[in-house]
Amino acid sequence: MWCNNCSNEGHKSPIAQQLEAMILEKECAEDALHSAQIEWQASLAQSEATQSQLACERDELEAEIERLKSVARKKSPEVSKGASRRQQLQSLFQEMDFDNSGNIDAAELSEVAQMRRTLHQKSGDKPWTAALNNRLMEVIDSD
Repeated sequence: MWCNNCSNEGHKSPIAQQLEAMILEKECAEDALHSAQIEWQASLAQSEATQSQLACERDELEAEIERLKSVARKKSPEVSKGASRRQQLQSLFQEMDFDNSGNIDAAELSEVAQMRRTLHQKSGDKPWTAALNNRLMEVIDSD
């Protein structure tokens, strides 16, 4: 659509200029929409991968909990009913002394406490922390 009112052959009418501007605007909007769709698809794929990874990690953690429960059951001191209290405590001490050093250190106490919390979790139980472990060591450690 060329302008009929002027002699300049390259001059476009106002309607033609508006039409070109609208077409350019439409093309820009389509490009923006396409870019947004690509970003959304990438985000969706990443979200699905994250969900899959989290599911695998959850399964691994559940398997580890079951393994630890099994280990804890196997390590439960088998003390006869007729054993003295001293024998029962000695047996329990040996089970808690993982490195057989003759001492129960803070790391061993923490492992036992965490396992107890895992196996016997009650509503309201707080997670076992280093601060709780240190406080318990201060109370029970005689040397």
